[in-house]
Amino acid sequence: MKIGAIIYTRLGSERLKNKGLIYFGKKKLVELVIERVKKISNLENIILATSNSKLDKKLQATAKNYKIPFFQGSENDVIERTFKCLKKFKMKYFLRVCGDRIFFDNHFIDKTLIRLKKNKTPYDLISNNFNSNVDPGLTVEILSFECIKKLYLNKKLNLYNKEHITSFIYQNCEMFNIKQLKSPNYHYQKYKYTIDNKKDVFFAKKILSKIQKDDLYEFKNIYKIYKKLKKWY
Repeated sequence: MKIGAIIYTRLGSERLKNKGLIYFGKKKLVELVIERVKKISNLENIILATSNSKLDKKLQATAKNYKIPFFQGSENDVIERTFKCLKKFKMKYFLRVCGDRIFFDNHFIDKTLIRLKKNKTPYDLISNNFNSNVDPGLTVEILSFECIKKLYLNKKLNLYNKEHITSFIYQNCEMFNIKQLKSPNYHYQKYKYTIDNKKDVFFAKKILSKIQKDDLYEFKNIYKIYKKLKKWY
């Protein structure tokens, strides 16, 4: 089972404009996400996929700097963008990475990929997103090309489903072959690890300022710092 990663990001977010280009210290948000994905050792390739708007063309330079492919597709139909991206790069499975998830647990993902590569079951979706106590920033979703193709050809999908590519799967689980992942206990906390607003930016900058570089990719260390910060803010 060869698995790649698609990082989804765009600069036209209504909640936080140009958030992919916000600096957290010396690095932009999109750069920190790419660097974190690169720490996952069991991926075949990594692609930065954004919309075909002129604004998102700015992200091409970042992809080039990190020597990863850059892909532009439909702005609102993310299923179509994904399908064409997978087809172009001939990917059978991919890890879905949202560009605002700055602190995902890369070691948990790595261990999951090791197990899955030994498995011959053709899953449509492998996910830990069946428990509402897991923050979206820690969501792990691995999908197959065949699953995305099935969604792409489905004429019953609404605009919401097309923009949120796994929504139809969760609404119709019986139609898909799904493997549910169990997250570690320290994932089940009421802490927010996505970047959606200025408060999220504040907490992320605080965490990054307090963590040592060597500890940045150990999620347990991020969790401990966040827990301490919550006592003060």
